[in-house]
Amino acid sequence: MLEATGLDFPDALSAGAAAAHLGGAVLLTDGDAQAPETASYLSAHPSPKRYTVGGEAAAADPAATPIFGADRYATAAQVAEQLFGAPSTFGAALGTNYPDALAGAAHIGALGGPLLLVGASAPLPTPTAGYLSNTATLTGGYLYGGTAAVGDDVLGELDAAIA
Repeated sequence: MLEATGLDFPDALSAGAAAAHLGGAVLLTDGDAQAPETASYLSAHPSPKRYTVGGEAAAADPAATPIFGADRYATAAQVAEQLFGAPSTFGAALGTNYPDALAGAAHIGALGGPLLLVGASAPLPTPTAGYLSNTATLTGGYLYGGTAAVGDDVLGELDAAIA
């Protein structure tokens, strides 16, 4: 079971890939407060392990294991490190808009890989680049979104990071 704020999208994107990978669900908080609907669901469906993705969700459910970083890019990298073990593949999508990442999260999660967030142009965010260079099991990945969303320079850096 994963929780993320329902007031903004980035944390829920990386949580979605993790939920697909773990066979779980993403529940939404009301920012840093627990949404009554989420609290009701958690009460009716106790889970042995709950994670909150992002600082707001962590504040909303202090009983869950928090996963967050300094920003959306670091949070996505932390989700990848903590919930994916040794993946062979990863997904990357623009971190400032959600449509490509929303579809990509389900795809990459089903393949057992995390969703990382990138900018529209190079360089890669430091947490994303660090995760890629420190994960020796990666053999390939997917970049979601066309060149209008993410530049070819980002694709080049992603390729170089896992070469």
